[in-house]
Amino acid sequence: MAQVQVAQLPEAIVEFIRVNQPKYPNQQAVLIPALMEVQKWYGHVAPEMARAVSEATGVAYAEVESVISFYTMLLERPTGRFVIGVCGTWNCEHAGAKQLVEHFKSKYGTGLNETTPDGLFTVALAECLCDCHNAPSAQFMKWGRDFSATWTNNMTVEVFDAILEDVAAGKQDALRERLVRLEDKPNPPDDNPWVWLVTTRNQYPAWIEGEGDALIVHDGFGKLEGIKQDNPQFHQEIAAAFAALKK
Repeated sequence: MAQVQVAQLPEAIVEFIRVNQPKYPNQQAVLIPALMEVQKWYGHVAPEMARAVSEATGVAYAEVESVISFYTMLLERPTGRFVIGVCGTWNCEHAGAKQLVEHFKSKYGTGLNETTPDGLFTVALAECLCDCHNAPSAQFMKWGRDFSATWTNNMTVEVFDAILEDVAAGKQDALRERLVRLEDKPNPPDDNPWVWLVTTRNQYPAWIEGEGDALIVHDGFGKLEGIKQDNPQFHQEIAAAFAALKK
């Protein structure tokens, strides 16, 4: 068996192990957190990185490898810059998750757990993203020093495609909250124009004041009144949908 070389761990991961290992009852207990930090940087855990974690933690390399092979959330194969985990449980599948995956396959010519030719995307099935009332859900995980994980809910093929296009174009707000649909709210509590705002984050009971650029959203959770400044494109989407709803 060929000897696996030790890679150079980023200083941030070395520091993570140094600070966190004493918090655990034994050396082995820090392995999963440390390996997840490696995966955040590189998108998977290569053998040379596993060897580096072994050296840094003092845990035998064979034991590190056994942890990686046992836990499915630790990836051994290279992935794209973004891994898109589409929820594959029944609720999300029933709500359209399968159509999202099929659209991705058709658009890029790659299957599940395969990386697009430009190295940007890998799509995989996630067991559950725990937001069943907002199905179907997907999680965009961006690897690297600027690691981030963004949940997107109530997804349609059209919204999914728009997000993929914006991510591919390098838009900074590609994973912003977006309007999926706007519906009249049955049995409104008063005479205000109440609606359901269904977005890529949640479903909001809201009433809308004004129109166009002057539109103000008063939602039941108190989260959207500042969207004109915080997310102007989202504000425009709501204004256009509200105008269409009133016709």
